[in-house]
Amino acid sequence: MEYLQQLLRAMETALDASPLTWERTTVLLHAIADAGIVFAGVLLPAGLAYLALRRRDLEYRGLLWLCAAALLALAAAHAAAVWDLWSPDPQRGGTTKATAAVLMLLTAGVFIGWLPRAQRLPSPNQLRRANATLSREAFEQQQQLRASRTRAALYTEAMRQAGIGLAVVTPAGAWSEVNPRFLALLGAAHEGGLGTPASLLGKDYAKVPAERTLERDTDGAPYRVRLHWRPLAVQEQHLGWLVECTEAPAESGTADGVHEDQRAELETRIAEQRRELSEAAARLEEEASVRRNALVQVQRLAEQLMRSNARLNQIDERLGTLARRDPATGLGTRYAFADRLTAALAATRRYGDPLSLLLLTPDPVTGLSQQAALVAMAKEVAGRLRETDVAGVLDEQHLAVLLPHTAQSHAAGVAERFCKAVVTSSAGKSPALSCCIGVAAWRKGQDEESLVREAAEALRRARAAGAGQVSLGAVAAEAEAAAAGNDRGRQ
Repeated sequence: MEYLQQLLRAMETALDASPLTWERTTVLLHAIADAGIVFAGVLLPAGLAYLALRRRDLEYRGLLWLCAAALLALAAAHAAAVWDLWSPDPQRGGTTKATAAVLMLLTAGVFIGWLPRAQRLPSPNQLRRANATLSREAFEQQQQLRASRTRAALYTEAMRQAGIGLAVVTPAGAWSEVNPRFLALLGAAHEGGLGTPASLLGKDYAKVPAERTLERDTDGAPYRVRLHWRPLAVQEQHLGWLVECTEAPAESGTADGVHEDQRAELETRIAEQRRELSEAAARLEEEASVRRNALVQVQRLAEQLMRSNARLNQIDERLGTLARRDPATGLGTRYAFADRLTAALAATRRYGDPLSLLLLTPDPVTGLSQQAALVAMAKEVAGRLRETDVAGVLDEQHLAVLLPHTAQSHAAGVAERFCKAVVTSSAGKSPALSCCIGVAAWRKGQDEESLVREAAEALRRARAAGAGQVSLGAVAAEAEAAAAGNDRGRQ
C-alpha cells in the first residue's frame, strides 16, 4: 500500500512537470497508452527476430526482419511522444514519426507483394494427400522394379544362350558381358584369355563402327572369325560397344599344275562350292537379321531397365526422407530416434557424461483426438529444445526427448518447463492441453531397452498421479525410498 502511494505521488509530480495545459487524466492516459505501445513494439520484434534466427529454412525471413524494424521504429515514435509530454520537441518527434512511416510503408508494400506467394503455400490436407500419392507411387515403382529385374534376368539368359558370339565393351575399354559362344569362337576359356578389347579389335575401335577378320587355330584346325562392333546407346547415353563374333568362310582356290583332263571336273567342283557358299551366305544373312532383331529387343529391355532404375533411386530417396522424419510434427520417427539413442549411449559409455531420457504423453482431452493433442504438444516442445537435444515420435500417443550431458535433476527441471509450456500455450482456449512426463537417467551398465522401460515406468506413475505431472525414474525412486527409511528410523 505504501509503495502504491509513493507511485501515485511520483505520477502527480510528473504530471505537474508537464508543460501541457491538458488535464492530468488526459496526460496520464496518453503516457500510459504510448508506453504500452512501446512495450508491445519491443516484444513483437524480439519474437519475430527469434523466429527468424531459429527457422533459417523459412523463405520469408527477410519479411520478418523488415516487420521487426518497422515495429521498432513505431515504438521509438511513441517513446518520443511520451517524452514530448514533458519536453516538447517537434523536430525530434517529426523525424521519428517519418522514419516509422517510411518503414511501415515499405513493410506494407513488401507484405502485399508476398500475399500471392502465401496463398500458394500447401495446406495440411494437401500435404497428407501428397504423402498418400507418394506412398502409392512408391508401391507402383517397386512393382515396376521387380518386373524390370525379371526382364534383366531374361536379357542375361538370352544373351548367354544366343547362337552367335556377343560381348559388350564399356566406355572405359573393358569387357562387361561376354557369352560362352564368343569365348568358344575365339578359343578362350574366360574373359581374361581374350586380352583387352583394344588388343582384339584394334586401337581405333572406338572411333567408328567396323569389322575385323582374325585367323584362329584350335586343335590344329585353322578357321577364320569375323568381329563386327557398333556403339551401344540408351536414351542418347553412350553405354559402350556391342561386339558380334561369327565364323568367316574360308577362301578356296585351285592349285597350279592341275592336269588338263581334270580341269573341267575341278571347275565343276568350284562352281558347286560357290553355289553352296552363296546359299550358306544367304542363310547366315537371314540368321544375322534374326539376331539383329533380337539385339534390338535386348537394347529396348536395357533402356527400360535404365529408366526403371533411375525412377527407383528417386523413390528410395523419398522413402528415406519419410522414414527419418514424421510429416505431422516435423520431428524424427521412432527409427531415426532409435539410431540417435544408440549413438548417444555409445558416447555416454565411452566418456561417462550424464544422459537423460524424457517420455511424454498428452493427457486425454474431450473434443480433441490423441494424435492432434500429440501434434500440439510436439510443437511446443520442439520450440524449446537445444541444438544437442533429440526428439522423436514413438507412436500416436508418446513423444521421446533425449537430453545429452544432462543429469536427472536438471532433466526434471526441463520436464517441468515442458509441462508449463504446454499448459500456457492453451491457456484461455478450449480445449485446454496438459501432459505427463516420465524422466529416466542412464546408469552404468544400462542398455537402451532398460532405459526406455525405466522412463515408461516413470510415465505410468506420473499419469497415475494426475494430469500435468512429472515423475522420476529408478534413481530418484531409490533416493526417496532411502529417505523414507531414514525418517522411520529416526521416529
